[in-house]
Amino acid sequence: MSFRETHSPLAVSFWLLATLSLVPSAFADIVKLKNGGEIRGEVQESSVRTSPQITVTTLTGATVVVNQEDIEFVSRRSLARETYETRARLVADDAAAHWELAEWCRENRLTTERKTQLRMVVEIDPDHEDAHRGLGHTLRDGKWMSRDDYMTSRGYVKYKHKYVTPQELELLQKSDGQLRAEQEWFAKVRLWLGWAKGKHEQRRDEGFTKLMAIDDPDAVAALTRNMSEDADRRVRAYFVTILNQVKGSQPVAPLVKQSLHDVDHEVRYQALNAIKEDQYGLARETFVEQLKDDTNLIVRRAGIGLHRVGNESIIPELIDALVTKHRYRIPQDDLSDTISATTGGNVSLGGAGMALPPQIAAMMQAGQLPYGVQVDDSRSGRPKRKKLVTVFYEHTNEEILSALQRITGEDFGYDERTWKLWWNAKKAGLVKPAQ
Repeated sequence: MSFRETHSPLAVSFWLLATLSLVPSAFADIVKLKNGGEIRGEVQESSVRTSPQITVTTLTGATVVVNQEDIEFVSRRSLARETYETRARLVADDAAAHWELAEWCRENRLTTERKTQLRMVVEIDPDHEDAHRGLGHTLRDGKWMSRDDYMTSRGYVKYKHKYVTPQELELLQKSDGQLRAEQEWFAKVRLWLGWAKGKHEQRRDEGFTKLMAIDDPDAVAALTRNMSEDADRRVRAYFVTILNQVKGSQPVAPLVKQSLHDVDHEVRYQALNAIKEDQYGLARETFVEQLKDDTNLIVRRAGIGLHRVGNESIIPELIDALVTKHRYRIPQDDLSDTISATTGGNVSLGGAGMALPPQIAAMMQAGQLPYGVQVDDSRSGRPKRKKLVTVFYEHTNEEILSALQRITGEDFGYDERTWKLWWNAKKAGLVKPAQ
């Protein structure tokens, strides 16, 4: 005699719920009944498709026969997930209980359910560090946030699981038609540039005239590829002049790059001046990224750019870049240990005096190393004809300070701590406005 003959489907489901925790099984089919009840066990596959009734071997080994007309659907699920749903309905509404269930989910590899419980934990206890970290949050400026939130706050957008700047997104989302339009310019620019650099006077004039008439945003890629790194500075200057005629976002990235990397200072300043006010937002993002460049020269040039296009939104980044540490590799024939040197101090190695590399000695004598240097030879003990030592030098960046002064109207020199204290006070509304 089956359970169907002596019990209602709803009574069966209640009985199975009571015995669920007694049965060690990894998976359980769920037979969802139209009256709202459930039967959990192993369904005989043949009975699902061909029979007016289905047969379920319950988790305790009993057999239950159910009419197809009483069934809403049949689904196969993890027993751990079934147990979770039961526990979740009964869990106490406090942070400790939700945390305990989240840990149980972690042990049972229920990732989605764990995140649900962790979110409940931080809703109840916003300072629960372990729950925040479990959600992938980090503490930034005293506030817990996800990586998505943090990147969004810095102006990045997510595209196909990667973070990109808005201008990069614009490139990634270009249509095939736009790409074809850009490609058509490559042949034209190469031809006209060849004429402009050739020996035939009439062709030179024609090539120059055609290049200088370009104002199509679709031509920017071709212009950049063919002109931005030309050995002739006049070609690079023409390149900047042409970009100055192009409206929109396309010329911003190449102009910023030219202002940072061109070897000629006049071309760099020309590129910076070519950035229009309605392009400042895009330019600002790129300049801020360069404040962390390994090369101090680029950091300082970024400061020059931010003096022009910066606003209060970048004050924390400017403060962090007031003093930056950079690494240099300098030859030294007979240096095999770590040397620390400060202005006015003695340099020694193994009890004996040791001269610094000439470049560093000259900088110290000129007072250019007020913060001292560390010379680190990480390859000591290896015989070499000519060694390269690593010198770490802290630069005070005048261009960054100038940008801060222009944006804030304040001047705390290179005192990063005071700048940060001031900025926190200003954000809290505790700084009086300038009279």
